[in-house]
Amino acid sequence: MASYDPHQGVAGLATLLEELIPACSKINLDYFFARTDIEHFGVRDPKHFAGELRFDDGDLHSGLPWCAVKDHEPVRLIAIVADTFERVQRALKVSRESRNLVDNDWVFLAAYQGNELSRVTSYGHSCSD
Repeated sequence: MASYDPHQGVAGLATLLEELIPACSKINLDYFFARTDIEHFGVRDPKHFAGELRFDDGDLHSGLPWCAVKDHEPVRLIAIVADTFERVQRALKVSRESRNLVDNDWVFLAAYQGNELSRVTSYGHSCSD
C-alpha cells in the first residue's frame, strides 16, 4: 500500500510507479521463478540465501530456498491504482522501467475508479471488469 497526492498531477503518480513497480516486481519474480523452477532459480538449502554451489552440475545457483517458496502460488504481480485509466496510463508512459514490465506482461497494472477496474498498458489496451 502506498499513497500519493493526486493534486500533484501525473508526475507524482509516475514517480510512485517508477519506484514501486520495479521493486515489487523483483521480489515477486524471485518467488515466481524459484517456485516454478527450483532447480534453476532457487536453492535447496535454506542456509544459503546468497546462493549455493552444486557439485552435480558445477554451477552457482542463486535464488530463494525451497522452504521460503513452497507455500506460495506462482502468480504475476497485480498493481491496482485508485485513479482514472487515463491518468494511470499517462504516468506509465513516463515510467520507462515500469512500462517495460507492464507492456511485456511481467506485471499487470489496473486502474480502479468507482466500481470499474481497467487493465492499463502504455499502448492503450483496456479490459474492463
